[in-house]
Amino acid sequence: MRTLSGHLFSNSQEEDVIEEMTRRWMTNWNDYGVRDIVHTMKQWDSLVQLHAATLMCNIIIQEYQDDGSSAPAGLVDLRKRASTRLPFGSGLHEYVVTLLVYWDRLWTCSPSIRASMFPMREVPPLARAGDG
Repeated sequence: MRTLSGHLFSNSQEEDVIEEMTRRWMTNWNDYGVRDIVHTMKQWDSLVQLHAATLMCNIIIQEYQDDGSSAPAGLVDLRKRASTRLPFGSGLHEYVVTLLVYWDRLWTCSPSIRASMFPMREVPPLARAGDG
């Protein structure tokens, strides 16, 4: 079965679990933290790591496009790197951190993404100059 990241899985339940976990990380990554995400991913075999990393990258690129922006070239390069770097080995932590930096930048700069991805969280208004 071909997945959203373009990889093949023989077990659709495994695929569903990986995709659900990856989406949960992307919508609540501040709650999980990079260390927890990388620790979990290191327990998976290299094909599953590749699938999750590619899916994370695709989610971020799609959000840029949905927001009317082009994905940064560095992010597109990361997706290419994921497809040629199997297994990640010690580079997995750096890769996830870099992805989450792009994700944080996008989330921080785009009110429409904040509203669509985090409807249950209140986004505090920006403090006005002089507010103490």
